[in-house]
Amino acid sequence: MGPELFLVGRLFILITGASKGIGRGFAITFSQVASSNSHFLLIARNETGLRETASLMSNHVNVDYVSMDLSLAQADQFEDMIRKRINPNEYDHAIIIHNVGTTGDLSQF
Repeated sequence: MGPELFLVGRLFILITGASKGIGRGFAITFSQVASSNSHFLLIARNETGLRETASLMSNHVNVDYVSMDLSLAQADQFEDMIRKRINPNEYDHAIIIHNVGTTGDLSQF
């Protein structure tokens, strides 16, 4: 059973850290292989970067993005934000790519 099993049917894909780098790469790549009418929810602090990522994604998927600092978000706020955007019963699979964090200032090394 390969990963393609999870890319069949209508998907809900949540990607954190999607405004640049690896998160952006995941969003673009998954949008190219996801079934039509799948829904992506991109989250990061940088709204401009999220908008750019959304513009680079395939147009056969639905893309929503939210600028949010997850280090400050409460669990109930995060859940409410997701529930306002999707109905879980509309999707065959959900994929979460949690890609936030930083190594900090490495210039001292």
